[in-house]
Amino acid sequence: MHKEIGKVVCELQSTKENPRNSEGAFMALKNGDILFVYSKFTGKTHRDDDVSCIASIVSKDDGETWSDSKVLFMPEKARNIMSVSLLRMDNDDMGMFYLVRKGWGDTRPCIRRSSDEGDTWTEPEYCTKTRGYYEVCNDCAVMLSNGRIIIPAAYFGVKKRYDPFSFRGTAVFLISDDDGHTWRESGEVLHMPIPRSRTGLQEPGIVELLNGDLWAWFRTDMGFQYESFSRDCGDTWTLPQPSIFTSSDSPMSMKRRGRTIHAIWNPRPSHFGYNAPRSPFIMACNWKNTKWDSYWFLEDPGDLKGYCYTAIHYMEGRLFLAYSVGECRKGHYSLEKLRIRKI
Repeated sequence: MHKEIGKVVCELQSTKENPRNSEGAFMALKNGDILFVYSKFTGKTHRDDDVSCIASIVSKDDGETWSDSKVLFMPEKARNIMSVSLLRMDNDDMGMFYLVRKGWGDTRPCIRRSSDEGDTWTEPEYCTKTRGYYEVCNDCAVMLSNGRIIIPAAYFGVKKRYDPFSFRGTAVFLISDDDGHTWRESGEVLHMPIPRSRTGLQEPGIVELLNGDLWAWFRTDMGFQYESFSRDCGDTWTLPQPSIFTSSDSPMSMKRRGRTIHAIWNPRPSHFGYNAPRSPFIMACNWKNTKWDSYWFLEDPGDLKGYCYTAIHYMEGRLFLAYSVGECRKGHYSLEKLRIRKI
């Protein structure tokens, strides 16, 4: 029987006026509050290309209760804005990263900064001058131990409209060595080495290992998360290969604190007798970067809802997770609700 891990402390439900809440990130504020920022859809549907804004909620009691939603930014001169990451910058500013979607030929990540704990923000600045369709997951921007900031992204050769034949991702890494003020791309672009893959490398993430190496992972349609490693802080990477993580065509989330890494993903459903690509929903721990153990079902494995796009936040012995929850309709997940779990 499934035993619940931790407890659900917040659930942002969908409404007719707000059909989807998803893809967020946490930050601890200096006054002890917890800020959570996410994509709030206000269009008529829950699709990625419908209208969405950036909104926030705050907890003042260690995540037990949360404030009402507050809209931070609207998609001015853009179709929508979504997929938020938050970082504490080197100069102690708050840094917010999110995608600005103007169309298939121009979807790029941008950065805003706040020097007053989120009361005011700078105007958005793009993290790349190259126009194109960049796919960036929520809660994936990382600051390395040497201060370098990296945004892992998938790039697609889509022009002005969706084209399934050009929707095969290649992985690029946007790098800043001056605390997010200027950006460049990594020295090489990663390609899926398997020609029969339709997805290529999608929705990448990065974790820095104890020895300073970088470990990147990629969503694929090949039954595994693929992986690549960098030993020069993200400038060059090894050839992508299948990792130990069996996976449906769905994103994985991973984060390290100290000597422990937590990974959250959807293992290949056929291993569990399911036919739902975003269930079951698993968390595993790696202690001291040596082996994976301590596996948990985060949601009831008999419940065939979809769970993905997890934000991971550590705070003084507690673990907060925020993830999308959706119903499966005709093989596609709607990802309508956003759930926050405290462990």
